[in-house]
Amino acid sequence: MEKWLSFIVPVYNVEDYLSECVDSLLNQDVPSELYEIILYDDGSTDGSLRIAQKYGADYANIRVFTHLNSGAAETRNEAIEKAVGKYIWFVDSDDFIAPGLLSRFYEKTRESHLDMLIFNNVAFEDGKCRRFVGFDVPESPIKTGIELYQDFYYNPVLTNRLILRDLLTRHRLRYIPGNKAEDCVLNPLCFYHANAVCSLPVDAYYYRMRSQSVSHHVDNQKRIIESLLEGLESHSDYMKEHPAPGFWMRVCVHDIRRVHIWLDTACGNRKEKSGFICRERSALRSALKRLPFRLSIDYAVLCLASLSPLLILDVQRFLRTMKRWIKR
Repeated sequence: MEKWLSFIVPVYNVEDYLSECVDSLLNQDVPSELYEIILYDDGSTDGSLRIAQKYGADYANIRVFTHLNSGAAETRNEAIEKAVGKYIWFVDSDDFIAPGLLSRFYEKTRESHLDMLIFNNVAFEDGKCRRFVGFDVPESPIKTGIELYQDFYYNPVLTNRLILRDLLTRHRLRYIPGNKAEDCVLNPLCFYHANAVCSLPVDAYYYRMRSQSVSHHVDNQKRIIESLLEGLESHSDYMKEHPAPGFWMRVCVHDIRRVHIWLDTACGNRKEKSGFICRERSALRSALKRLPFRLSIDYAVLCLASLSPLLILDVQRFLRTMKRWIKR
């Protein structure tokens, strides 16, 4: 039977969580012959590989690979080359998915010939779920990725969707090794090339919040800012050969929004922010040279940010404060 779906699960030192993750992938309502689970060990130093190999021995639809530690991005890239499913779902090995939902996704992708199907990510910590404000997806009609991206602010992580494998291979879409914001870089490219996309308001993916996560340390937060700026520069270059002005304006606005959120988290004063701000200004000016003038809020934001990023940062901080105050 042809594989409809490949779960790609990078594995690294997650012996406490891996079984819960894999069990959730197995606890589904379609025949196991329809999908495969690729457990790709990234040089774990705990018992993760042993757990993965036990699953591989027990279940015919689970394949296990291992290599020297290379990082999650390179591990996912290698797994894409191994995958045989029509669609790919990236799953982190300390997370899990809801039970019994694949039949609905299977029917939706078959009847609509989708390039991407997007659904909800739900965070959980200490057994309690919490939702990301503004990230719950609406039910949408089928549109191109360019159209849908401009309709709604979709969570940039790639764990909240099924992606047509041919979309990734045909357009050579891969993660950037070493980039700490790899999803934010790759996400717009998937939208750009997708001809048929829709979203379903289904709580499908559960993301584990861990206090020891690398993103909680200031040095790593600054590396995330550098990676986000690398993404902004990459998008500025990519739009030269892949025009879609309104789409790329929205992408760049989202890029700087994320940069500024992390700047507020990682940098205590304007002096600390100055190096990042100079790099952002340079990238925005390059992008604006490739974008035509347009009477739109996105274009105005990019122009203002290219002149005074700190002013935009202050405005964004004020708007976030007002939003929290209104919700009380």
